[in-house]
Amino acid sequence: MGILSGSSTYTRLRVLDHTGNDWRDRVQDGIDRLRFVENLQARSSEPVCGWVKVDDIGRAPLVLNDWLWSNVAVMGIRVDGKRVNAKLLKVKVAEAVRQVMEAKGLERIGAQHRREIREAVEEDLLARALPGVQSMDLAWDVESGDVLLFGRDLDTAQQLFHDTTGARLYPFRMVDWLAGPGGWTWED
Repeated sequence: MGILSGSSTYTRLRVLDHTGNDWRDRVQDGIDRLRFVENLQARSSEPVCGWVKVDDIGRAPLVLNDWLWSNVAVMGIRVDGKRVNAKLLKVKVAEAVRQVMEAKGLERIGAQHRREIREAVEEDLLARALPGVQSMDLAWDVESGDVLLFGRDLDTAQQLFHDTTGARLYPFRMVDWLAGPGGWTWED
């Protein structure tokens, strides 16, 4: 959950790459290309992620006024993932194996055939499952390069940010803060 939902978990990051003069257009193009598209019929456990409005995770098409406030880009990230309950999968696979064995008149079934049945049952259950929704908020001060990520999925946020802007997010460590302007140095 993000900052607007009361979460206090955040990671401080930094963009070290030069943004250039056309950064607004590049970021808007990236947001348009990587906006969140809901897929309730997904038959895979692969998470679906993309950009959403920071105060409305159901609204994906973002325009400049939705995400840019002065020199700060504020965007939401939505990640939907489907999972199948392991016990339910085990029960449904056993049921499907039993049906196949009865239909073919077999006493036993091979491991490869059992794997194929398991994959088919899992795909069917995933198609009927509702996704778990996770959201994160990202605030990027374009002038200073400081980024605050309110959420826990750092890898997804870093990849989506890079794919959108072409810039990389780097962790901001305490030693970076100490060595900053007017800060502590090893020579002191």
